[in-house]
Amino acid sequence: MDAFEALEVAGRDFRRRLVAVRAENLGLPTPCEHWCVRDLLNHMVGGQRRYIMLLGGAATAEVEATRALDHLGSDPVAAFDAAHVNLSKAFLAPGALDAIVHHRGGDRTGRDLLLMRTVEYTVHGWDLSRAIGLDESIDGRLAEYLLAEVASACHLWDGPRGAFTARITLEVGSTTQAQLLSLTGRRESNR
Repeated sequence: MDAFEALEVAGRDFRRRLVAVRAENLGLPTPCEHWCVRDLLNHMVGGQRRYIMLLGGAATAEVEATRALDHLGSDPVAAFDAAHVNLSKAFLAPGALDAIVHHRGGDRTGRDLLLMRTVEYTVHGWDLSRAIGLDESIDGRLAEYLLAEVASACHLWDGPRGAFTARITLEVGSTTQAQLLSLTGRRESNR
């Protein structure tokens, strides 16, 4: 699996969960402290749009100003789909992966953003499943790919604006999915 295939698999998995969300689910709590389902969905679509802006050379302040906006509108699935298509195009633009962008967590390459977005699709997809009671399985190949990538790139999420909670130490022999989730402060058995 390469980085672009991983993004597409993770995006499809997130979308599969997104289409299962009903209006009555929007206020449910998620594993993300202080976020209900609607907050998580808004973060995901807003994140797609922010990454497009970053890859396009936008200043950090301009990107950060979008955090308070409603990115879902009346059709969260359509908002996600449109932003995902545009984000995929932005990552495929010549030089995009080698570009240095000014992310709020520090300077990152486009390649870093690609990994970060794939991890967010995957982990927040799991969060969404947990919140609304869907199957929490992560594609096995994707989990293996991300575990290897994230283990060597945890610095991308560290710092005062870290994206995830503290890593959890697991018992030897834990599944690949459990290991991946543990790097983002999640435990499969916490219900």
